[in-house]
Amino acid sequence: MNCTAMLDTSRSLAERIRNGHQPDNGHLLRWYIEFTEEVANDLTKDHQKFLCFIRCACVLVNTAYDQHIPWQWRTQCLDYVHRPLFAARSVGHTQGHQLWLKHIESQLMQPLP
Repeated sequence: MNCTAMLDTSRSLAERIRNGHQPDNGHLLRWYIEFTEEVANDLTKDHQKFLCFIRCACVLVNTAYDQHIPWQWRTQCLDYVHRPLFAARSVGHTQGHQLWLKHIESQLMQPLP
């Protein structure tokens, strides 16, 4: 798959997740995370991989805390956010990366509205 097609697929999946278009389709979350992992594995620099994983985690976190999204979808996003965060932690070696991770993790400490 070429770079443009990968970006289009990533954006499409992220939009479907973020908007909660298919709240009963847990497979969509797995596909999105697996696609993110595939894209990141094709990247050569750790910083690029980190950004890829953080984007995925942010989509999941933002969706989980969006009160306009169905509850079951929000909780599923919360259940899956550990995968991209763990992957980001494994390639995030700079102080900036660590601060970004701490910020996201502090958001996750807040109860869902």
